[in-house]
Amino acid sequence: MEKADFRAQALAGLATRLSPDDEPFLEAALDDRSQAVRAEAARLLARLPTSALAGRMRERADRLLGYTPHKRGLFRAVAQAFSGNAARGDLAVILPETLDLSWQRDGIEPKPRAGIGERAWWLLHALAAVAPGHWSARFAASPTELVAAAKGHEWGQAVLEGWTRAAITARDGAWVPPLWHYWVDLRAQQQGVQGPMPELLRGLLDTMSRDRLVVVALESLGESTRAERPLWIDLAPLLPTPWDPALGRRYLEATRERLRSFRTKYNDPWLSTLEIAARALPPETFVQARADWQIPEGLHRSPHEWQRHLARFTTTIALRQQLMKEIAL
Repeated sequence: MEKADFRAQALAGLATRLSPDDEPFLEAALDDRSQAVRAEAARLLARLPTSALAGRMRERADRLLGYTPHKRGLFRAVAQAFSGNAARGDLAVILPETLDLSWQRDGIEPKPRAGIGERAWWLLHALAAVAPGHWSARFAASPTELVAAAKGHEWGQAVLEGWTRAAITARDGAWVPPLWHYWVDLRAQQQGVQGPMPELLRGLLDTMSRDRLVVVALESLGESTRAERPLWIDLAPLLPTPWDPALGRRYLEATRERLRSFRTKYNDPWLSTLEIAARALPPETFVQARADWQIPEGLHRSPHEWQRHLARFTTTIALRQQLMKEIAL
């Protein structure tokens, strides 16, 4: 392992017991020769709300965002209620003009990833280093209201990605639900997972309590099983196991609905979830999982694919069931 890689990994090890006492060491690491070391030091310092870096990033970010509350007249309130729009104000965004060396030292990468402009990239990274609770307090607005205001802005997606990364870092329970619904809705509009979305969805899931995860998973299984690639297909691999019994039962019901109703010319992407479910389903669902699976004749172009996956699925469930009986003895 190269020395720079070792230094970066050593810094990352501080994350588990990070404290303000680590700030002098991390601040010095911002001048390391390795970009990976500098980035890790900046990430950790941003997690310390009292650090000098966190203060510098808040000052920078404050110059980039503004918010003007709407006048709360009766007509506007009624219109918003009918439209489902939670926005209660207008967001103002000022993109950074340049990226000076002090910003780069504090972890702002100068070169953007594909698909985003330089100035939006700098904005995104500046916001990602600021705990999102700062904006709720500064603008006296709820996370739901601020997310709704950002959705309609020209640079809203960069703002929302920055807020999302900050919420994941801060594990901010108030911000996670509206941000989760934003990315899920965007995924539906784009008809799939694109760009940084898988990373962001995974990060948001990692911040949720187990009870909240069950709610989110049940919501995704409530989507139409006729969609070519429902959210559940991407969500299933990210959930902790074993699944909650209610989730397991709903998954089996949804899979049977899929089998009865979904017509595809190709292998069904839902099949990938059967292997996951075979290991994740709780014992309370084993009988339901092993019940007869009927593949409607003429519904699928490749019924043998369903047959093959279902045979493997039920075999795995049967083995788990037998193991549990033997262990109980």
